Amino acid sequence: MKIALLEIGVLFLVLILSEIRGNEALGDTLNHTFLNYDKNIRPFYGVRPVDVGVTIHILSISKVDTANQEFTMDFYLRQSWTDTRLHFQPKPLVSSMT
Repeated sequence: MKIALLEIGVLFLVLILSEIRGNEALGDTLNHTFLNYDKNIRPFYGVRPVDVGVTIHILSISKVDTANQEFTMDFYLRQSWTDTRLHFQPKPLVSSMT
């Protein structure tokens, strides 16, 4: 029984240490990715325009004033684009990110 508990303890310690190393590797990967990244410069600056996808999901329309041609609307606005400067490069301890 003591041997089984010792094995479980060692296994737990190994899992914790590998998780810590994995987190450090992930941190290193993120630091490397953002090292020369400037969020104030748009993707493909000086090369070509950026294709931006726009989606609007209307939740509700209320307070319609036909006399003044005004209304109130609640909606979600979603914008998406690709920034190749944020391309993921796998590292030994970090093979994927989701």
